[in-house]
Amino acid sequence: MRPSLSLWKKSASSSRWLTRQANDPYVKARTANTTGDAPAYRSRSSFKLLSMNAKHPFLLAPKPEFEGDKIVVDLGAAPGGWSQAAAHLMGGQGRVFALDILDFTPLPGVHSLKGDFLDPKVQADLRAAINEFRPPQFGLAAGYESGTGEENRERVVDVVLSDMMAPMTGVRLRDVAASLDLVQAASSFAFSTLRSGQGEETWLSKGQQRYPGGHLLVKFFQHPDLDEYKREVLQPRFHKITVEKPPESRKESSEAYWLCQGYKGEP
Repeated sequence: MRPSLSLWKKSASSSRWLTRQANDPYVKARTANTTGDAPAYRSRSSFKLLSMNAKHPFLLAPKPEFEGDKIVVDLGAAPGGWSQAAAHLMGGQGRVFALDILDFTPLPGVHSLKGDFLDPKVQADLRAAINEFRPPQFGLAAGYESGTGEENRERVVDVVLSDMMAPMTGVRLRDVAASLDLVQAASSFAFSTLRSGQGEETWLSKGQQRYPGGHLLVKFFQHPDLDEYKREVLQPRFHKITVEKPPESRKESSEAYWLCQGYKGEP
């Protein structure tokens, strides 16, 4: 019996995928036996975060001791590649809070939660976990005085990472809408939890301009509708936004990342 055309297409597609994986240097690096400062990372996407952090080392560098532990939130974390890379880059001086609808094996320095990030109850559980970890001496985020309200007490997050992406359907309008929904959800969470640098001055560090407040790194699907969201929603709230397309991203992929530096607070 001859295979059907649909089965042949699936087989050909699977063969191309296997060939691509076998020749991918980042897949090989992920599975290599390594020691010391170069651990074997859980996923290929780890190298995207490592690359972006190498370009912007302030993102996941440990904080000065007097500022307390760094708090990073990783949304869409499974299988844990970004969380693993972030925890390693911080050198144990902080905590990563990782959330995904899928289970993944625990990691040192990472507090993992399972749930759908779009569920308000899951977001509330994530906030509660962050607030429970927060050291008492740093009960308020920098830039806020005591007595300014319960809302500001939660502004202790230094970095929100979002590598979330809905499964691609091939229907462009649907894929763009799904990407925008996830970007909106991640950025809304960031607006309510990132440290605000409102009223603080920018400064130079090692020849680079640095911005007060927390940072957001979020994946997006390149499309004019997303550009409009960046212009109307993100730019008024951050000092600087750059588009990042790390070399580890496959050329045929339409994914990219916004690095939103220095949350200023609500306009």
